[in-house]
Amino acid sequence: METVIPGGIPTNEFLEFYWQKKPCLLRRAFPEYQADFDKQRLLETACLSQVESRVVLEKDGDYPWQVLQGVFNIEDFEELPLSHWSLLVQNAEHYFQSASSLLSKFNFIPNWRIDDLMISYAPDAGSVGPHFDSYDVFLFQAKGQRKWSINCKEYKDSDCIDGLDLRIIEDFQADEEYILEPGDMLYLPPGTGHHGVAIGESITCSIGFRAPSNHELLAGFVDYVLQNQMEIRYSDPELRKTQYSGELREVELQKIDSLFRSTLPEPDALADWFGRFISSNHEMELETEVKNGIDRQETINLLKKEKKLCKPSELKAVFIRKKTDIVLYICGKAFVLPGHYLQFVDDFSSKQTFPNPVYGTKNDHDQVLSLLHYLYCSELIAPLLS
Repeated sequence: METVIPGGIPTNEFLEFYWQKKPCLLRRAFPEYQADFDKQRLLETACLSQVESRVVLEKDGDYPWQVLQGVFNIEDFEELPLSHWSLLVQNAEHYFQSASSLLSKFNFIPNWRIDDLMISYAPDAGSVGPHFDSYDVFLFQAKGQRKWSINCKEYKDSDCIDGLDLRIIEDFQADEEYILEPGDMLYLPPGTGHHGVAIGESITCSIGFRAPSNHELLAGFVDYVLQNQMEIRYSDPELRKTQYSGELREVELQKIDSLFRSTLPEPDALADWFGRFISSNHEMELETEVKNGIDRQETINLLKKEKKLCKPSELKAVFIRKKTDIVLYICGKAFVLPGHYLQFVDDFSSKQTFPNPVYGTKNDHDQVLSLLHYLYCSELIAPLLS
């Protein structure tokens, strides 16, 4: 049976003709969506110490397009003008259940590619200016209306005004314009210029996708190699007298090349590094071992009575299938499970709520029981409270 993405377009059609190719307007993508956030809750959330938030002032600041970084106090918002500003709250899926539920609807894209959901509140005429993103983004209208102007030219940093807090496109000309109503959504590939302006009070959810750069990957990979590879020093036992002592000879450069290549891991090790790298979460670190004093069998007996389990929205997980096993990566750590637990591993990686793989069983594989015990004692899974 052919699947469709929110908005009714067949999944394969969207991926072939739109994903990273051209914008796509999706009317009534989530017509029944009920947000558990409004202006007041967003303002209050931006006042919490653990929340990453910003206010963008188009004017009435110290200079055009000024960005104010949280944490805020409620009194800060009382001093803002009546229009032409925006509040941005990052990682909103951690703080609002309806945001987390919305994020789970994008499983037609590999889970590791999903970055976060940002909520933007703006009064009338609020905006963050004409700009572009370096990653794919879905712009979902949760409340109110917003007018979007887009240009399909692939913009670069050189197209932006120097000296501002934001990447504001200097000469932005719209090719198309749309007014998004609640439930509508707009997809934009990387580099697409876009300018959203609130019509009255407006709340928009931006679902961004992780696209690691070669610099980011290289930095992470080098750290992994340095931590896991034995140190090898340059050596030249066959050294003979050279005519020019300051010369770097071809034979020496080849030795350096070989030294670098000898530190590169085999393909399996590269996969292991990327699984750990892409599942890492700086906001959440796993304990190296189960806390002392918690009885394993008691935990397992308790878990076997629970039909469904849940995990924190900030917990990241991906997996790699081997010939007979599955390697599950959770927040940068690896856990090996039997291959027939594929459905559980997929559910755990992609859903906040998932079926308990040991519910009602008398016996089960020790690796799975140990993993569940470890996660439960680390307060990373819990019974689903209905």
